[in-house]
Amino acid sequence: MHYCYDFFSTQQIKFQLSNKKQNVIIVDEEDTYLKLDFKKFCVELFQYDKNLLLLTNSSQAKEIACTVGLNAKHTFSLTDAICYHSIDNMPMETTQIKFYSGVVYHDMNHSFRKEAMQFLYNNFEHKLVVFSDENKTHNPMRLNFKGRIRHPMMNFQKDYVYAKHMAFGIALENYDKCEFGPTVTEKIYKYVHLKRPVIAYGASGIRDYLAQWGFDTWDWLIDWDFDQEHDNGKRQEKFKKELTRLFAIPLGELKQILDMHRDKLEYNATHIQALINDYPNIIGMTK
Repeated sequence: MHYCYDFFSTQQIKFQLSNKKQNVIIVDEEDTYLKLDFKKFCVELFQYDKNLLLLTNSSQAKEIACTVGLNAKHTFSLTDAICYHSIDNMPMETTQIKFYSGVVYHDMNHSFRKEAMQFLYNNFEHKLVVFSDENKTHNPMRLNFKGRIRHPMMNFQKDYVYAKHMAFGIALENYDKCEFGPTVTEKIYKYVHLKRPVIAYGASGIRDYLAQWGFDTWDWLIDWDFDQEHDNGKRQEKFKKELTRLFAIPLGELKQILDMHRDKLEYNATHIQALINDYPNIIGMTK
């Protein structure tokens, strides 16, 4: 029996990954790739246990691990997907939508996240149900978050307080120049659980990554052209252009679009739970 600790709900999730005794390491945190000598890390793991299984959401990390002899598999990010696994199913409804989106970040990991936050605040402040970064908090509905607004994924109930009032999510992933990208974390999966579409910026290829794992990628609302752009500067400008287009759609029309695609939003929420539940079988099928 293997255990994966869910830091967000402080619960242990048990997974029967195999019938044989085997050490398993799940490496889904992008900081691991950026702040460690990952190849050296894999060499040390191999020296510790030649039969160890390494699971990662990075295809490049998987390739590096295999070059040193480790048994490694490329999977979706379990540790990010389980952030809300234990929370009761939230209703998909649009009657309370009064704003376009909401953005809550504390750490500005890369320069464009800070630039994007400023762009949103400067141009769409009146269309945001909540905005919080290192310097300012905008909370027009005076929502009670029961504690400091910091990370947007730390508490599902706290997120739902504002998410039910907005039409779509915005996810600014931690890194946009990471060769281990695309990074798909709880910042994106959060909105899958909340049954909202999400426009996500990070390393290119986020949309295709989600499609690979069977998710509806909200193409009926979002133009992902920016996500196919490999030049960082051009991708950033295209991302801001797409944000501007989304914020220009009349809010009533946005609500109608969500209602029209209710089945897809419900499907995504069901699908992510199925991926979590079937994780042991998935890693048996992936290469």
